[in-house]
Amino acid sequence: MAGLSIYASMLNVMALTTDRFLGVHLHLRYEEIVTVKRVAVAVAIIWVLSGVLSIAGLWITSLVSYQVYNAALIAPCLLTTALLHCKILAVVRRHGNAIWAQQEIVQNRNSTFTNVQRHKPSIRSTFYVYLVSLLCYLPVACLGALGIKYDTENIGLLILQLYSITIWFASSCLNPLVSAEI
Repeated sequence: MAGLSIYASMLNVMALTTDRFLGVHLHLRYEEIVTVKRVAVAVAIIWVLSGVLSIAGLWITSLVSYQVYNAALIAPCLLTTALLHCKILAVVRRHGNAIWAQQEIVQNRNSTFTNVQRHKPSIRSTFYVYLVSLLCYLPVACLGALGIKYDTENIGLLILQLYSITIWFASSCLNPLVSAEI
């Protein structure tokens, strides 16, 4: 169940960022391309893929191998999300520069500016969700990359490992709270 929730959370954050990217990048074609039916199919695929990945993780016997498996699955999601946020920022900046460069067309500028302004809060909240996810996954990823495993002899490492796993699991609960507050 832990793997299922973690993979679903990461894939959902990546899907949310992809949705915001498409909203900024496609402009008026967004509503034509991103439909309720396609979103429902994407969410179903995310949950099925998360289930398959978590079941596949059951066959890994060593804890270090399981941490490497998790890192190999989560790292591409984090990198893709980061790249999409960079592209979103570039598009928003380009739109802002184009708006201010064409000041003589006031009516067109206002409608385009309103369109960009409409997307800013959702882009900002998506970025904050990504940052919270990154902060929650980073301690486990670092410990996994260092090959630190459960060590009952060293109480400091055990506490560090348990706290990082607790934060990792809490990220799924924090994402809705962060996006609701923005």
